[in-house]
Parts: sequence; C-alpha cells; structure tokens
Amino acid sequence: MKTKESGLLLIILLALFSTASAEPTPRSGYALAFDSRRRCVMLYGGVDGRQQRLGDLWKWDGTRWTELKGAGPGPRLDAQMTYDSRRGRLVLFGGMGEKTRQGDTWEWDGDAWTQVEDTGPGARRGHVMAYEPSRQRIVLFGGLTAATAVRDT
Repeated sequence: MKTKESGLLLIILLALFSTASAEPTPRSGYALAFDSRRRCVMLYGGVDGRQQRLGDLWKWDGTRWTELKGAGPGPRLDAQMTYDSRRGRLVLFGGMGEKTRQGDTWEWDGDAWTQVEDTGPGARRGHVMAYEPSRQRIVLFGGLTAATAVRDT
C-alpha cells in the first residue's frame, strides 16, 4: 500500500512540476511593443541562433508567455512594431524577409493580423517607430533600404 501511495504522489508531483511552459525561443532582431489596452507585451519575429527567420507572435502578461497562432506578416527580422492607443492596434512595418526588405504594414487587433494598404515609406529594416499620443500618429525614423541608410521621418 505504501508503494502505491508513493507512486501516486510521484505522478501528481510530476504532473504539477514537469509541465513545460511555452516561451519564445532565444532570438535577436525581433519587434516588441506594449499593448496598453490588453496590458501585455507583444513580441514578433526575429532570427534564432541558426539565422532562421521567425514569424511567430507571443504575448507576455507579466507572468507567462502565450503564443498567438494565425496567419500574419511572415518570417522577418528587424521589423518594428508600436501600439496605436487611439485605435487599440499593434502596427508592424517593414523588416527583412527571407530574401528581401519588406515595405508592408500589418495591424494586430488582438485577434488577427490584417495587412493594410499604405502609401508610407519604402521597404527597409532597422528603423524605429513610436506612437505619438499628442498627435495620435505613428512616427517612423530611418533604417536601411536596399541601397543605403536613410534618415527620413
């Protein structure tokens, strides 16, 4: 009887403590933004240690990571993302895809990605973006185009 109880206790302890929590793989060149409406940090893409482009979206709620599945911008590194607090959306622009720089804009509404039409800046990577609440606009600066480093806003 003692052996069965010990075995059952071991099974319970293993179930409690051996459940691996999901988390993003180590990476660089990712996009990161704070979603103030949903009160979480959002991480997108980047490149892993094998130089494999990533196209995954993760949410950090202050306690744990959760991967959010669904079609989206695709694998890329050096994209930028910011949170538009007026519209309650994350906005992602640019980055380096598998072979070329990207000039597309995507929005995450909390449930799904949507590619939006834009007449914004040309394809680039390594730029910076921020939401300016006083003007309720997203500001983008600089980056690397196929030909050169740029200083446009």
